[in-house]
Amino acid sequence: MEPSYKELLFEILSIINYSDKEQFIEEFDRMNHLEAMANIYDTLPEHIQAKVVLNAEDPEEIKKYIHKETYVKEVTTVTAKALSAFIGRMKPVLTHLQNEKISHLFLQY
Repeated sequence: MEPSYKELLFEILSIINYSDKEQFIEEFDRMNHLEAMANIYDTLPEHIQAKVVLNAEDPEEIKKYIHKETYVKEVTTVTAKALSAFIGRMKPVLTHLQNEKISHLFLQY
């Protein structure tokens, strides 16, 4: 089974000695899901957008308008971009050894 991006992110955070890995990953995941939902919402016709807004607190109702496959694909895309951006922002402040470890980690995944 292929490791999840959360496992990869946990390993990266370990390499850079980040203290609260679980909290970071939870927030990272939450933000990716919100961005994915916003991206999908923007592609919906206005009348469907109105229905989604009216039912924002009812996930089952929202599922009628946003297919699971679409949502999963968008979350995957957003997460890949966010992970790449995170690493890009961190790279200049990492030590040579940390950069090597992260590069090696990506080769494993």
